[in-house]
Amino acid sequence: MQSDFDTTPRFFAFPLSELGRIGELVAAYGAGLPDTPKDPASPTTVCLAGGLDREGSDDLRSMDYPTTASTVPLTDGRHASLGCWTNAILTAVAGGEVIAEELTAGQFTSLQYNPE
Repeated sequence: MQSDFDTTPRFFAFPLSELGRIGELVAAYGAGLPDTPKDPASPTTVCLAGGLDREGSDDLRSMDYPTTASTVPLTDGRHASLGCWTNAILTAVAGGEVIAEELTAGQFTSLQYNPE
């Protein structure tokens, strides 16, 4: 349900060890979002983050790793993603239950792996 999500898009960087347990994290901290907002027949997917459906809207659509969402490799070995995260995962990160770091847009840009 959309009320289970913070609607502020945030970059989070995760070590590979946390991404390796994505199923466990989704089970513990995920919440359901529709695949297509505003469509009552749309299936719901339990996920850790949603994406804004369209410019100027606060409707969220599900982001399912690795099916409909991906992470970006960083130069320090972590992987990052931008999304509107569940309140539960934000609380778990703040409490140290999940290892992740919120990045500013500038930090994300400077840490992106560029294989030139």
